[in-house]
Amino acid sequence: MGSDRRDFLRQLLAGGAAMLPGRPWAARGAPATTAKARPGALGEAPAAPGTSAVGVVRAADHRTHRQAVREAVRLAGGLSFVAHGQRVLLKPALNSDRRCPATTDPETVLALAELVREAGGVPFVADRTMFARSTESAMLRTGMMEAAAMLRMPCLPLDDTPAVARTHPLAEHWSAGQIRVYRAAAEADHVVSLCTPRTHRLAGFTMSLKNLVGVVGQKAYLVHYRTGTPRDGGDEFAPGTPGLVKLQVRCRERLQRKSVWGFRAGRIAWQVAKRLRGIQTEATPSNLRGRFFQAGGSWPGNDTVWRMIYDLNKIILYAPKEGGGLAEAPQRRYLAVVDGLVAGEGDGPLQPLPVKSDTLFVASDPFLADFVLARWMGFDCQRIPQLVHRGRFADAAFGNFDPETVMVRWDERLIQGLGNLPAPHSLRPAPGWESIREA
Repeated sequence: MGSDRRDFLRQLLAGGAAMLPGRPWAARGAPATTAKARPGALGEAPAAPGTSAVGVVRAADHRTHRQAVREAVRLAGGLSFVAHGQRVLLKPALNSDRRCPATTDPETVLALAELVREAGGVPFVADRTMFARSTESAMLRTGMMEAAAMLRMPCLPLDDTPAVARTHPLAEHWSAGQIRVYRAAAEADHVVSLCTPRTHRLAGFTMSLKNLVGVVGQKAYLVHYRTGTPRDGGDEFAPGTPGLVKLQVRCRERLQRKSVWGFRAGRIAWQVAKRLRGIQTEATPSNLRGRFFQAGGSWPGNDTVWRMIYDLNKIILYAPKEGGGLAEAPQRRYLAVVDGLVAGEGDGPLQPLPVKSDTLFVASDPFLADFVLARWMGFDCQRIPQLVHRGRFADAAFGNFDPETVMVRWDERLIQGLGNLPAPHSLRPAPGWESIREA
Protein backbone atom coordinates (compact mmCIF):
# COMPACT_ATOMS: atom_id res chain seq x y z
CA MET A 1 0.00 0.00 0.00
CA GLY A 2 1.41 3.30 -1.16
CA SER A 3 3.39 5.37 1.25
CA ASP A 4 5.32 4.97 4.47
CA ARG A 5 4.23 6.48 7.76
CA ARG A 6 5.79 9.91 7.29
CA ASP A 7 4.30 10.25 3.81
CA PHE A 8 0.94 9.27 5.27
CA LEU A 9 1.21 11.95 7.95
CA ARG A 10 2.12 14.56 5.35
CA GLN A 11 -1.02 13.59 3.40
CA LEU A 12 -3.11 14.11 6.50
CA LEU A 13 -1.57 17.50 7.17
CA ALA A 14 -1.94 18.53 3.54
CA GLY A 15 -5.65 17.76 3.84
CA GLY A 16 -5.93 19.89 6.96
CA ALA A 17 -7.96 22.59 5.20
CA ALA A 18 -10.88 20.18 5.13
CA MET A 19 -10.57 19.54 8.85
CA LEU A 20 -11.82 21.51 11.78
CA PRO A 21 -9.00 23.00 13.82
CA GLY A 22 -8.06 20.86 16.80
CA ARG A 23 -8.40 22.17 20.30
CA PRO A 24 -6.51 21.18 23.43
CA TRP A 25 -8.14 18.98 26.07
CA ALA A 26 -9.77 21.65 28.21
CA ALA A 27 -13.51 21.21 27.75
CA ARG A 28 -13.94 19.03 30.81
CA GLY A 29 -16.99 20.90 32.09
CA ALA A 30 -18.41 22.03 28.77
CA PRO A 31 -22.14 21.43 28.25
CA ALA A 32 -23.13 18.75 25.78
CA THR A 33 -23.94 20.07 22.34
CA THR A 34 -27.47 19.76 21.00
CA ALA A 35 -26.49 20.19 17.38
CA LYS A 36 -27.76 17.52 15.03
CA ALA A 37 -25.36 15.24 13.22
CA ARG A 38 -24.98 15.99 9.56
CA PRO A 39 -26.61 13.23 7.48
CA GLY A 40 -24.29 11.45 5.12
CA ALA A 41 -21.14 12.74 6.79
CA LEU A 42 -19.15 9.91 5.27
CA GLY A 43 -21.48 8.89 2.48
CA GLU A 44 -22.81 5.85 4.32
CA ALA A 45 -23.23 2.62 2.42
CA PRO A 46 -26.92 2.06 1.55
CA ALA A 47 -28.44 -0.34 4.06
CA ALA A 48 -29.80 -3.58 2.64
CA PRO A 49 -32.68 -5.27 4.48
CA GLY A 50 -31.47 -7.18 7.50
CA THR A 51 -27.88 -5.97 7.31
CA SER A 52 -25.80 -5.15 10.36
CA ALA A 53 -23.37 -2.30 10.62
CA VAL A 54 -20.09 -4.10 9.98
CA GLY A 55 -17.57 -3.57 7.20
CA VAL A 56 -14.44 -5.51 6.26
CA VAL A 57 -11.82 -4.51 3.67
CA ARG A 58 -8.45 -5.75 2.48
CA ALA A 59 -6.03 -2.86 2.84
CA ALA A 60 -3.99 -3.92 -0.20
CA ASP A 61 -7.03 -3.33 -2.43
CA HIS A 62 -6.79 0.40 -1.72
CA ARG A 63 -4.18 2.89 -2.83
CA THR A 64 -3.42 4.14 0.66
CA HIS A 65 -4.02 3.08 4.22
CA ARG A 66 -6.11 6.20 4.69
CA GLN A 67 -8.46 5.17 1.89
CA ALA A 68 -8.79 1.64 3.28
CA VAL A 69 -9.83 2.95 6.71
CA ARG A 70 -12.28 5.38 5.12
CA GLU A 71 -13.93 2.61 3.11
CA ALA A 72 -14.24 0.26 6.10
CA VAL A 73 -15.90 3.01 8.16
CA ARG A 74 -18.26 3.81 5.28
CA LEU A 75 -19.32 0.18 4.95
CA ALA A 76 -20.07 0.09 8.68
CA GLY A 77 -22.43 3.05 8.47
CA GLY A 78 -20.14 6.08 8.75
CA LEU A 79 -19.83 8.68 11.49
CA SER A 80 -23.02 10.69 10.96
CA PHE A 81 -23.81 10.23 14.66
CA VAL A 82 -21.01 12.68 15.56
CA ALA A 83 -22.40 16.18 16.13
CA HIS A 84 -20.44 19.41 15.78
CA GLY A 85 -18.10 19.99 18.72
CA GLN A 86 -18.58 16.58 20.33
CA ARG A 87 -15.47 15.03 21.86
CA VAL A 88 -14.63 11.57 20.55
CA LEU A 89 -12.25 9.32 22.46
CA LEU A 90 -9.91 7.32 20.22
CA LYS A 91 -8.92 4.42 22.49
CA PRO A 92 -5.99 2.46 20.98
CA ALA A 93 -4.58 -0.84 22.12
CA LEU A 94 -1.49 0.20 24.07
CA ASN A 95 -0.66 -2.51 26.58
CA SER A 96 3.11 -2.07 26.28
CA ASP A 97 5.80 -0.13 24.41
CA ARG A 98 5.91 -2.74 21.63
CA ARG A 99 4.65 -1.86 18.19
CA CYS A 100 1.95 -3.57 16.11
CA PRO A 101 0.37 -6.05 16.78
CA ALA A 102 0.90 -5.30 20.48
CA THR A 103 -0.10 -1.67 19.80
CA THR A 104 -2.50 -0.13 17.30
CA ASP A 105 -0.72 1.36 14.29
CA PRO A 106 -0.63 5.18 14.65
CA GLU A 107 -1.66 5.48 10.99
CA THR A 108 -5.00 3.84 11.75
CA VAL A 109 -5.56 6.17 14.71
CA LEU A 110 -4.78 9.22 12.58
CA ALA A 111 -7.07 8.11 9.77
CA LEU A 112 -9.95 7.88 12.27
CA ALA A 113 -9.03 11.27 13.72
CA GLU A 114 -9.33 12.81 10.28
CA LEU A 115 -12.76 11.26 9.75
CA VAL A 116 -13.98 12.45 13.15
CA ARG A 117 -12.89 16.00 12.33
CA GLU A 118 -14.58 15.85 8.95
CA ALA A 119 -17.80 14.84 10.74
CA GLY A 120 -17.47 17.91 12.99
CA GLY A 121 -16.14 16.17 16.10
CA VAL A 122 -13.08 16.81 18.25
CA PRO A 123 -10.91 13.66 18.46
CA PHE A 124 -8.41 12.90 21.21
CA VAL A 125 -6.30 9.84 21.98
CA ALA A 126 -6.22 8.51 25.54
CA ASP A 127 -5.18 5.27 27.20
CA ARG A 128 -3.32 3.73 30.09
CA THR A 129 -1.00 0.81 29.50
CA MET A 130 -1.41 -2.10 31.87
CA PHE A 131 2.13 -3.47 31.70
CA ALA A 132 4.58 -0.63 31.08
CA ARG A 133 5.57 1.63 33.97
CA SER A 134 4.80 4.77 32.00
CA THR A 135 2.04 5.20 29.43
CA GLU A 136 3.73 8.37 28.19
CA SER A 137 6.91 6.40 27.49
CA ALA A 138 4.90 3.74 25.66
CA MET A 139 3.17 6.40 23.56
CA LEU A 140 6.51 7.93 22.66
CA ARG A 141 8.20 4.63 21.78
CA THR A 142 5.32 3.38 19.64
CA GLY A 143 5.06 6.65 17.70
CA MET A 144 1.56 7.45 19.01
CA MET A 145 2.59 10.72 20.65
CA GLU A 146 4.55 11.93 17.62
CA ALA A 147 1.73 11.17 15.23
CA ALA A 148 -0.88 12.95 17.35
CA ALA A 149 1.38 15.98 17.70
CA MET A 150 1.65 16.31 13.94
CA LEU A 151 -2.13 16.74 13.82
CA ARG A 152 -2.16 18.93 16.94
CA MET A 153 -4.45 16.36 18.52
CA PRO A 154 -4.36 15.70 22.29
CA CYS A 155 -2.71 12.41 23.24
CA LEU A 156 -3.33 11.73 26.92
CA PRO A 157 -1.43 9.24 29.09
CA LEU A 158 -4.13 8.58 31.67
CA ASP A 159 -1.87 7.33 34.49
CA ASP A 160 -2.10 10.40 36.76
CA THR A 161 -5.25 12.06 35.42
CA PRO A 162 -8.47 12.36 37.48
CA ALA A 163 -10.83 9.41 37.73
CA VAL A 164 -14.55 9.48 38.55
CA ALA A 165 -16.79 6.82 40.11
CA ARG A 166 -19.60 5.29 38.09
CA THR A 167 -22.18 3.05 39.77
CA HIS A 168 -22.90 -0.39 38.31
CA PRO A 169 -25.59 -2.51 40.01
CA LEU A 170 -23.94 -5.79 39.01
CA ALA A 171 -20.35 -4.79 39.82
CA GLU A 172 -20.31 -6.93 42.96
CA HIS A 173 -16.54 -7.41 42.96
CA TRP A 174 -15.85 -3.66 42.74
CA SER A 175 -15.68 -1.51 45.85
CA ALA A 176 -19.21 -0.29 46.79
CA GLY A 177 -20.46 -1.37 43.37
CA GLN A 178 -18.62 1.53 41.77
CA ILE A 179 -16.06 1.46 39.00
CA ARG A 180 -13.57 4.32 38.80
CA VAL A 181 -13.08 5.39 35.21
CA TYR A 182 -10.72 8.07 33.96
CA ARG A 183 -12.66 11.30 33.57
CA ALA A 184 -11.45 11.81 30.00
CA ALA A 185 -13.19 8.58 28.99
CA ALA A 186 -16.26 8.99 31.20
CA GLU A 187 -17.02 12.44 29.81
CA ALA A 188 -16.43 11.68 26.14
CA ASP A 189 -19.44 12.05 23.86
CA HIS A 190 -18.52 8.97 21.81
CA VAL A 191 -15.89 6.25 21.87
CA VAL A 192 -13.93 4.63 19.04
CA SER A 193 -12.15 1.49 20.20
CA LEU A 194 -9.09 0.83 18.01
CA CYS A 195 -7.83 -2.63 18.87
CA THR A 196 -5.56 -5.16 17.18
CA PRO A 197 -6.42 -8.86 16.67
CA ARG A 198 -4.35 -10.81 19.20
CA THR A 199 -4.59 -13.91 21.27
CA HIS A 200 -4.88 -13.48 25.03
CA ARG A 201 -3.94 -15.88 27.81
CA LEU A 202 -6.84 -14.91 30.06
CA ALA A 203 -9.65 -14.23 27.59
CA GLY A 204 -8.78 -16.38 24.56
CA PHE A 205 -8.37 -13.30 22.43
CA THR A 206 -8.37 -9.54 22.95
CA MET A 207 -10.53 -7.50 20.61
CA SER A 208 -13.04 -4.67 20.84
CA LEU A 209 -14.70 -5.65 24.13
CA LYS A 210 -11.45 -6.31 25.99
CA ASN A 211 -9.82 -3.13 24.68
CA LEU A 212 -11.66 -0.93 27.20
CA VAL A 213 -9.52 -2.12 30.12
CA GLY A 214 -7.25 0.91 29.74
CA VAL A 215 -9.95 3.38 30.80
CA VAL A 216 -10.18 2.01 34.37
CA GLY A 217 -8.75 4.30 37.02
CA GLN A 218 -8.07 1.54 39.56
CA LYS A 219 -6.00 -1.15 37.91
CA ALA A 220 -5.80 -3.13 41.16
CA TYR A 221 -9.58 -3.65 41.05
CA LEU A 222 -9.56 -5.35 37.66
CA VAL A 223 -10.66 -8.85 38.62
CA HIS A 224 -9.12 -11.42 36.30
CA TYR A 225 -9.74 -14.66 38.22
CA ARG A 226 -10.93 -16.18 41.49
CA THR A 227 -8.28 -17.70 43.74
CA GLY A 228 -7.75 -21.45 43.64
CA THR A 229 -8.95 -24.33 41.47
CA PRO A 230 -12.53 -25.17 40.40
CA ARG A 231 -12.68 -27.62 43.31
CA ASP A 232 -12.10 -24.65 45.65
CA GLY A 233 -14.62 -22.45 43.83
CA GLY A 234 -11.87 -20.64 41.92
CA ASP A 235 -10.59 -20.43 38.35
CA GLU A 236 -7.00 -19.33 38.95
CA PHE A 237 -5.59 -22.75 38.07
CA ALA A 238 -6.84 -25.31 35.59
CA PRO A 239 -7.37 -28.87 36.87
CA GLY A 240 -4.10 -30.75 36.71
CA THR A 241 -1.89 -27.68 37.17
CA PRO A 242 1.47 -28.94 38.56
CA GLY A 243 2.07 -28.31 42.24
CA LEU A 244 5.35 -26.59 41.36
CA VAL A 245 3.45 -23.88 39.47
CA LYS A 246 1.05 -23.30 42.36
CA LEU A 247 3.96 -23.14 44.79
CA GLN A 248 5.78 -20.61 42.61
CA VAL A 249 2.70 -18.37 42.45
CA ARG A 250 2.13 -18.36 46.20
CA CYS A 251 5.82 -17.81 47.01
CA ARG A 252 6.03 -14.93 44.56
CA GLU A 253 2.97 -13.28 46.11
CA ARG A 254 4.39 -13.49 49.62
CA LEU A 255 7.92 -12.43 48.72
CA GLN A 256 6.74 -9.44 46.68
CA ARG A 257 5.06 -8.06 49.80
CA LYS A 258 7.77 -8.89 52.35
CA SER A 259 11.30 -9.03 50.97
CA VAL A 260 13.02 -7.56 47.92
CA TRP A 261 16.03 -9.84 48.39
CA GLY A 262 13.84 -12.86 48.97
CA PHE A 263 11.92 -12.07 45.80
CA ARG A 264 15.14 -11.85 43.79
CA ALA A 265 16.39 -15.13 45.21
CA GLY A 266 13.05 -16.71 44.41
CA ARG A 267 13.30 -15.59 40.80
CA ILE A 268 16.69 -17.29 40.46
CA ALA A 269 15.31 -20.49 41.97
CA TRP A 270 12.34 -20.36 39.58
CA GLN A 271 14.62 -20.01 36.54
CA VAL A 272 16.47 -23.17 37.60
CA ALA A 273 13.22 -25.06 38.25
CA LYS A 274 11.84 -24.07 34.84
CA ARG A 275 14.87 -25.49 33.06
CA LEU A 276 14.80 -28.71 35.04
CA ARG A 277 11.07 -29.26 34.44
CA GLY A 278 10.98 -27.93 30.86
CA ILE A 279 8.39 -25.21 31.63
CA GLN A 280 8.16 -22.50 28.97
CA THR A 281 7.31 -18.87 29.73
CA GLU A 282 8.37 -17.14 26.50
CA ALA A 283 6.83 -18.07 23.18
CA THR A 284 8.73 -18.73 19.97
CA PRO A 285 7.42 -20.23 16.71
CA SER A 286 8.97 -23.57 17.64
CA ASN A 287 7.88 -24.02 21.26
CA LEU A 288 4.18 -23.13 21.31
CA ARG A 289 3.28 -26.78 21.66
CA GLY A 290 5.59 -27.15 24.64
CA ARG A 291 4.79 -27.21 28.32
CA PHE A 292 3.81 -23.64 29.19
CA PHE A 293 3.43 -21.92 32.53
CA GLN A 294 -0.31 -21.46 33.10
CA ALA A 295 -1.63 -19.63 36.14
CA GLY A 296 -3.60 -16.51 37.02
CA GLY A 297 -6.71 -17.66 35.15
CA SER A 298 -4.89 -18.48 31.91
CA TRP A 299 -7.21 -21.22 30.62
CA PRO A 300 -10.65 -21.56 28.94
CA GLY A 301 -12.30 -22.35 32.28
CA ASN A 302 -11.76 -18.77 33.46
CA ASP A 303 -15.30 -17.72 34.39
CA THR A 304 -14.34 -14.31 35.76
CA VAL A 305 -12.59 -12.16 33.16
CA TRP A 306 -15.56 -12.03 30.78
CA ARG A 307 -17.69 -10.57 33.60
CA MET A 308 -15.14 -7.83 34.19
CA ILE A 309 -15.11 -7.09 30.44
CA TYR A 310 -18.89 -6.75 30.44
CA ASP A 311 -18.79 -4.40 33.46
CA LEU A 312 -16.47 -2.01 31.62
CA ASN A 313 -18.54 -2.03 28.44
CA LYS A 314 -21.73 -1.34 30.39
CA ILE A 315 -20.08 1.64 32.06
CA ILE A 316 -18.81 3.13 28.80
CA LEU A 317 -22.15 2.68 27.05
CA TYR A 318 -24.62 3.61 29.80
CA ALA A 319 -22.92 5.87 32.35
CA PRO A 320 -24.07 9.52 32.05
CA LYS A 321 -21.30 12.09 31.80
CA GLU A 322 -22.56 13.81 34.94
CA GLY A 323 -22.15 10.61 36.99
CA GLY A 324 -24.48 8.46 39.08
CA GLY A 325 -26.01 5.14 38.10
CA LEU A 326 -26.39 3.63 34.67
CA ALA A 327 -29.02 5.09 32.36
CA GLU A 328 -31.62 2.96 30.64
CA ALA A 329 -30.52 4.05 27.16
CA PRO A 330 -27.00 4.21 25.71
CA GLN A 331 -25.34 7.56 26.47
CA ARG A 332 -22.83 7.53 23.64
CA ARG A 333 -22.06 5.70 20.43
CA TYR A 334 -19.33 3.10 20.40
CA LEU A 335 -17.54 2.29 17.15
CA ALA A 336 -15.28 -0.77 17.07
CA VAL A 337 -12.30 -0.52 14.69
CA VAL A 338 -9.93 -3.47 14.37
CA ASP A 339 -6.49 -2.72 12.93
CA GLY A 340 -5.80 -6.11 11.38
CA LEU A 341 -2.87 -5.25 9.13
CA VAL A 342 -0.78 -7.45 11.43
CA ALA A 343 -2.38 -10.02 13.73
CA GLY A 344 -0.85 -11.66 16.78
CA GLU A 345 -0.88 -15.40 17.44
CA GLY A 346 0.51 -17.56 20.21
CA ASP A 347 1.40 -16.12 23.59
CA GLY A 348 -0.62 -12.90 23.58
CA PRO A 349 -1.24 -10.24 24.60
CA LEU A 350 2.35 -9.33 25.53
CA GLN A 351 4.35 -11.74 23.37
CA PRO A 352 2.25 -12.30 20.24
CA LEU A 353 3.98 -13.66 17.16
CA PRO A 354 3.20 -11.33 14.21
CA VAL A 355 1.18 -12.61 11.25
CA LYS A 356 0.71 -10.35 8.22
CA SER A 357 -3.04 -10.19 7.66
CA ASP A 358 -3.76 -6.93 5.78
CA THR A 359 -7.42 -6.55 6.85
CA LEU A 360 -9.46 -3.79 8.53
CA PHE A 361 -12.74 -4.34 10.39
CA VAL A 362 -15.26 -1.73 11.56
CA ALA A 363 -18.55 -2.35 13.38
CA SER A 364 -21.08 -0.38 15.41
CA ASP A 365 -21.55 -3.40 17.71
CA PRO A 366 -18.40 -4.56 19.54
CA PHE A 367 -19.87 -8.03 20.00
CA LEU A 368 -20.39 -8.42 16.28
CA ALA A 369 -16.87 -7.14 15.59
CA ASP A 370 -15.44 -9.77 17.93
CA PHE A 371 -17.57 -12.57 16.45
CA VAL A 372 -16.38 -11.70 12.93
CA LEU A 373 -12.77 -11.50 14.16
CA ALA A 374 -12.95 -14.87 15.87
CA ARG A 375 -14.15 -16.46 12.65
CA TRP A 376 -11.45 -14.68 10.63
CA MET A 377 -8.74 -15.91 13.02
CA GLY A 378 -9.98 -19.50 12.77
CA PHE A 379 -11.47 -19.66 16.28
CA ASP A 380 -14.78 -21.18 17.39
CA CYS A 381 -17.02 -18.40 18.75
CA GLN A 382 -18.88 -20.89 20.92
CA ARG A 383 -15.73 -21.66 22.91
CA ILE A 384 -14.74 -18.12 23.88
CA PRO A 385 -16.49 -17.05 27.11
CA GLN A 386 -16.78 -13.33 26.34
CA LEU A 387 -18.73 -14.27 23.18
CA VAL A 388 -20.69 -17.25 24.52
CA HIS A 389 -22.30 -15.19 27.29
CA ARG A 390 -23.35 -12.22 25.18
CA GLY A 391 -26.99 -12.80 26.19
CA ARG A 392 -25.98 -11.82 29.72
CA PHE A 393 -25.15 -8.33 28.47
CA ALA A 394 -28.91 -7.94 28.06
CA ASP A 395 -29.00 -5.15 25.51
CA ALA A 396 -31.18 -4.69 22.47
CA ALA A 397 -28.51 -2.84 20.49
CA PHE A 398 -25.36 -4.78 21.38
CA GLY A 399 -24.85 -8.51 20.93
CA ASN A 400 -28.44 -8.93 19.79
CA PHE A 401 -27.95 -10.78 16.50
CA ASP A 402 -28.31 -14.27 15.08
CA PRO A 403 -24.91 -15.62 13.92
CA GLU A 404 -26.71 -17.67 11.26
CA THR A 405 -28.51 -14.76 9.61
CA VAL A 406 -26.44 -11.66 10.37
CA MET A 407 -25.26 -9.78 7.27
CA VAL A 408 -21.65 -8.66 6.82
CA ARG A 409 -20.24 -6.34 4.14
CA TRP A 410 -16.96 -7.98 3.18
CA ASP A 411 -15.31 -5.79 0.54
CA GLU A 412 -17.83 -5.73 -2.30
CA ARG A 413 -19.77 -8.77 -1.08
CA LEU A 414 -22.76 -8.99 1.21
CA ILE A 415 -22.48 -12.26 3.14
CA GLN A 416 -25.18 -13.81 5.30
CA GLY A 417 -24.18 -15.85 8.34
CA LEU A 418 -20.88 -15.91 10.19
CA GLY A 419 -20.31 -19.50 9.10
CA ASN A 420 -20.11 -18.32 5.49
CA LEU A 421 -17.45 -15.69 6.13
CA PRO A 422 -13.96 -16.32 4.79
CA ALA A 423 -11.60 -17.80 7.38
CA PRO A 424 -8.26 -16.96 5.76
CA HIS A 425 -6.23 -17.62 8.90
CA SER A 426 -5.77 -20.44 11.33
CA LEU A 427 -3.88 -18.59 14.01
CA ARG A 428 -2.23 -20.45 16.84
CA PRO A 429 -4.11 -19.80 20.10
CA ALA A 430 -2.51 -18.77 23.36
CA PRO A 431 -1.00 -21.67 25.34
CA GLY A 432 -3.77 -23.66 27.00
CA TRP A 433 -6.44 -22.38 24.60
CA GLU A 434 -5.96 -24.94 21.83
CA SER A 435 -9.62 -26.01 22.17
CA ILE A 436 -10.92 -22.76 20.63
CA ARG A 437 -9.58 -23.60 17.17
CA GLU A 438 -12.28 -24.45 14.67
CA ALA A 439 -12.39 -28.11 13.70
